[in-house]
Amino acid sequence: MKNYNISIIKGDEISPEIVEEAIKAVLKDGYRTKDLAAFDAKEVLNTTAMGDIIARYVSR
Repeated sequence: MKNYNISIIKGDEISPEIVEEAIKAVLKDGYRTKDLAAFDAKEVLNTTAMGDIIARYVSR
């Protein structure tokens, strides 16, 4: 799979590795979408909320 840098507002770029690490951290902290809720969910979110949480982790 090819990874692409993500351009954020003001032209800042975030590497795919940073996004992947944020996703891993979000999942480790127990956030899940409904389709993954059976896997140790701390909180079940819709996809918009999950995206918001991931974006928050990316910006840390």
